[in-house]
Amino acid sequence: MPWLRLWHGHWHPDEQLDSWGEDGPTFGPFPFFHMTYGCEIKFGDGGYCLNLVEEFVYYDGMYYGDWSFCDQLDEGMRSRLVTFDSSKAVRVDCRPGNLQPCSSQNEGGGSDTGANIMDPQVAWKELMEAFHRLNWDRVRDLAEGLLQWTNRGGCPPETSAGVFVPADLTIEPPQSLGPDWNRTVVQAACRYALALANQVSDDPDGIPRGVPFSLSCCDCDIDSPRSYEEAVTAGWNRIRFVPQSPGENFLGLCPECQQLGEEIP
Repeated sequence: MPWLRLWHGHWHPDEQLDSWGEDGPTFGPFPFFHMTYGCEIKFGDGGYCLNLVEEFVYYDGMYYGDWSFCDQLDEGMRSRLVTFDSSKAVRVDCRPGNLQPCSSQNEGGGSDTGANIMDPQVAWKELMEAFHRLNWDRVRDLAEGLLQWTNRGGCPPETSAGVFVPADLTIEPPQSLGPDWNRTVVQAACRYALALANQVSDDPDGIPRGVPFSLSCCDCDIDSPRSYEEAVTAGWNRIRFVPQSPGENFLGLCPECQQLGEEIP
């Protein structure tokens, strides 16, 4: 029975390598391996599956550009022989190109077999969590993935929130306003999040220049400087962008509070 060897590993599909990359694991032996539409490799009686992401085989955080089927193992392959773990073959995020799974039904009832697809509801939830944590790289990946998904007709996630009922301390399920509403909300939110993520990433100080500057001290209610440059000149420190704040867009520590902190023994 044959084995499967993964090699020429990348940490990301866009990574440019100066060598052959990482050697991957070896799986098997299994009675068969079957590749479908350049989309997935199925094998074994247990229904195991490896997905292709942008022409790479994905497994355990790595993207392998080469894979080989062998009926014999050399010493190197034998040393990397592992038990296949299905959970490591599925990406939990939704970068553009994620295949999870390889077949679904779109809104028009047609098949998306072989297309790059995702779980939009999970992606939407993780986008909001990443935005709250100010994880801008993650925000960019999720926003780009959701925009690609919805632009090509993929079913949008449900954006309506549940309603809290104080009388019995329960939350009523959300009442959907329909796919057109959800698509409009998701695309607007993704474009907004993507623009902010790019502004933060492009600025050496992590300050989105397209956002009105209003700064609050973490420890007092001193008036806000008129600009980031003015705040830095005045001696403000630890300035960070906090879009989830109900008041100011930025938080920091004013010079007076810094001095008080230094004086406390």
